[in-house]
Amino acid sequence: MDKFNKSIIMKSVLLTSAILGGSYFFAGDNAKANTVDSTKIAANVTNKTNYNDFDSTQYWADEMQWMIDNGYITGYINQKHPATGKHGNWLNPGGKLTEAQMLSILLRYELGIDGYERMKETIPNIQGKPSHNHYVQAEIMGIMTKGSTYYSSFTPDYANQQVTRGQLALALVSMFYGHDITLEEAVQFMFDNNITSGTDPKKGPTVENFAPNTNLSRAHISTFLKRFDEAVTSGNIKYIDFKGRYENIIPSNTNGKDPNIFTLVSKTEKTDDVVGNKIKTKFGERSYGVSTQAEYDQLMKIIERDYGNLDDFPRVNVSGSRVQYEQALEDYLFHGKTGITDKSNPNYRTGYNLALISVEKSFSSFKGKLKTMDEAIYLLDLREFLLFGSNVYEKENATYDVSHTAYNLVVEGNKGYKDGPYTMSAILDQLGIDSFVFDSMMDVQLAVKLYGDWYVFDNSGCTKLTPEVLNKEHSILYAPNGGLYSLPPFLQKKYKPVN
Repeated sequence: MDKFNKSIIMKSVLLTSAILGGSYFFAGDNAKANTVDSTKIAANVTNKTNYNDFDSTQYWADEMQWMIDNGYITGYINQKHPATGKHGNWLNPGGKLTEAQMLSILLRYELGIDGYERMKETIPNIQGKPSHNHYVQAEIMGIMTKGSTYYSSFTPDYANQQVTRGQLALALVSMFYGHDITLEEAVQFMFDNNITSGTDPKKGPTVENFAPNTNLSRAHISTFLKRFDEAVTSGNIKYIDFKGRYENIIPSNTNGKDPNIFTLVSKTEKTDDVVGNKIKTKFGERSYGVSTQAEYDQLMKIIERDYGNLDDFPRVNVSGSRVQYEQALEDYLFHGKTGITDKSNPNYRTGYNLALISVEKSFSSFKGKLKTMDEAIYLLDLREFLLFGSNVYEKENATYDVSHTAYNLVVEGNKGYKDGPYTMSAILDQLGIDSFVFDSMMDVQLAVKLYGDWYVFDNSGCTKLTPEVLNKEHSILYAPNGGLYSLPPFLQKKYKPVN
């Protein structure tokens, strides 16, 4: 499920990177999800002698054993204790949990042990950066971290720094969704799904009670990950309500809406270039796939409720890698920088270079058209809204439906491969941005008119529609609001209306 969604885009070599342990915890998260006594814990734990410092009386004993049995941790095997120097097998209870260790554990969990080993073989490390491949994989999977693949003399060594409860929550929940989330959303997810009860269960599900700035020991992650696993495999997961991420941003343009973005021009009268289905529509003759007037009216009631009072498209709160992406965007558009494409170059896989490559794919058509960074950020915000804006209507445990209409997604909360583009087209009509639904046989996408041309945005970038990028399978499912003849001739030839 792509819940803002679970993005398509998805997921050191340090021996100690999966070591756990710890002996001091908060009262709330100290307790088991279900009350059990220490004798039962001890009875359930096996192979206690594998580690010299494994303590079966600790409340984390079951979770620790679960981690060991599944291969998510290894510990210090036949080595000196990192603090005492004593030789043996160690979990090092009370030792700090570093970000590199956290990533190693999460990647083993999410990829499986075989997948984790293949990842290490496939993604090479950089000399002096033994966790580099872990950060590359984390960026691919959308796992939020403080560290990244961008290195400079000013970059802190986050890999070896101790992580906090807040960092672990962000990493766990972003791993589940595959994209950035806010701390508030992560903490709410943890409370809603009984992964945490906070530092004091009596104080309720607040960020303050979660104590996000408190450092973690190695044993903490065993408890959190086990509860996370129980939640996501239960079939009763409570999802984040991403509608709360939207905020109304009033345009700064004092002369009104930017005509390069707000391109909607409606026809003054009906013409025969659009095949209507006898539904009275608000915009042009487009009904977004629905087949009855009742469905259309119910659909538009929701669209008008959510977007009718907005003067601009909603923004999505973003963090983390977005800052790096914006820097790459500015460097590409206004300072002439381009990404390194030689994969043998050690800097190829840095986060900044990958951002430069992505920027070039997405914004090369706008180079020279955008005059300020504010315009570029505005377009970047629009791109993210086009990709994810319709996903807020998808309900929990949504089913795949063959009806393929905006009504199916917005009203019913289900999903079909045409639902997203139809829904976004209805939203953009309400906001005043012209669009049409574009079928490429392999996928159905939304084309948007910006700066005088038509573009398709997807996860791989932005494509300007030209005769060269079209093939015989491409078709336009319905015309823009201005009608068929508002399109350039090469697109008029692709018009194959469906409603």
